[in-house]
Amino acid sequence: PARVRDPNRKGTVENAIGHTQATALKGRRFESIEEQNDFLEHWEVTRAATRIHGNERRQVQAMFEEEKTHLQALPIVGMQYFTESQRTVYDDTFALLVMVGAVKYLPFASRAGTNAMLQLSGEIEEAGVMLGIPWWKRMVRIIFPIQKASFLSGYMLPFISCMRELALFVILIVPANRVLTTMLFQYNEKGWNQYANAINLLIVLVVLGFNWALNKATGASLDKGIGG
Repeated sequence: PARVRDPNRKGTVENAIGHTQATALKGRRFESIEEQNDFLEHWEVTRAATRIHGNERRQVQAMFEEEKTHLQALPIVGMQYFTESQRTVYDDTFALLVMVGAVKYLPFASRAGTNAMLQLSGEIEEAGVMLGIPWWKRMVRIIFPIQKASFLSGYMLPFISCMRELALFVILIVPANRVLTTMLFQYNEKGWNQYANAINLLIVLVVLGFNWALNKATGASLDKGIGG
């Protein structure tokens, strides 16, 4: 082995592999690993150990006999090079995309929600306060039911922007989780215009589908403007 804190000798130790490949094994083929090992053992005794080392100018076997007295016995238990265990790996790339998209576009939606709340008369919330209704109940039972169309319409705008987002997703996407915009980018790069047009149409249909579902569920719709 190489000496401790002596990195210059590491190459000398590892050079034995290259020396064996360039001399004993060069141009030879073996039918089995056992046949190769038998040949190398014979070569080690008759050729490698008896030769004069190029740098040290001494016989290899003689130098080994000097070092042999300093060698310690091998441990009874083999060295633990690794620890084997089972791990479950989750691919959370899509969840990351949702989180990043929400962080980028949520301020626009919150602004629309704030404007919707400001349209309400303060007397409505004051009546709830006078009746002792908690804040979260006033939001859930009074303010949100009245302005739910405005809230949901405001959140549709960031959804549409996120559906056509590319620059943010292209640096986070992995092959296992691709989104429509990154697929559209790949098809355009390859010149597959028909596939790219199909992806464009699919994005439009998804947006229209969500808008239609929102309109049927709450009456809110972007074609009527923010607030239904």
